[in-house]
Amino acid sequence: LDHAERIGAKVVLSGDPKQLPEIAAGGLFAALTAQQPTIELHDNHRQQHEWEIEALRQLRDGNTTHALHAYLDHGRITVGHDAAHTKLLLVGDWWAAFVAGDDAVMLAGRRADVAELNMCGHVRAQAAGMLTGPTLRVNGVPIQAGDKVMMLRNDRRLHVSNGNRGHVLTVDPDQHTMRVQIGYRTVDLPAHYVDAGHVGLAYAMTVNKAHGTTRDATMLLADDRGIRART
Repeated sequence: LDHAERIGAKVVLSGDPKQLPEIAAGGLFAALTAQQPTIELHDNHRQQHEWEIEALRQLRDGNTTHALHAYLDHGRITVGHDAAHTKLLLVGDWWAAFVAGDDAVMLAGRRADVAELNMCGHVRAQAAGMLTGPTLRVNGVPIQAGDKVMMLRNDRRLHVSNGNRGHVLTVDPDQHTMRVQIGYRTVDLPAHYVDAGHVGLAYAMTVNKAHGTTRDATMLLADDRGIRART
């Protein structure tokens, strides 16, 4: 910002100060909005139904009771008997959306839950015949052609960024390499990137990792910590 001011450039920042906070030190955007004049956009074009737009507004403003009742009334919340049963229900709902062709993803707050849900996704895809060829293990996680994966580290030489999601085309367990389709690009991931554990399954991800993304369907594993998600 100082450099932009020195050269006479104008800087436009956009965002939401009530979104999930940064993992490390942060809070600059919220501080700026409190001290500087702002232009606010109030129209929601992401959610499709009026009740959902209102519920999300209530959730954002901290009125969780009314928001949760709206989600319950419209069948958007499923309650299991225990943690294992809840995960089973969540995976079932995700799988139904996934095989229907939706860009669906499972979300959770804990990395351990994400790892478990990712393995469930891999096993479901394997049992359905969606995965082919040999298996390459990355940090103990099995990955085959057909799997959905995510890049976990920026690498300018490979033109990949942390959070990129892709579709595995081929894997080579002997060379520890894989070829991934990311959008319209085909990327060859070398052994040094794969062996460092910079590739993971992407059927599920943490709420923070999904921050700012748009999907056809999201299934959130909620618990007593009261996760506030932007889905």
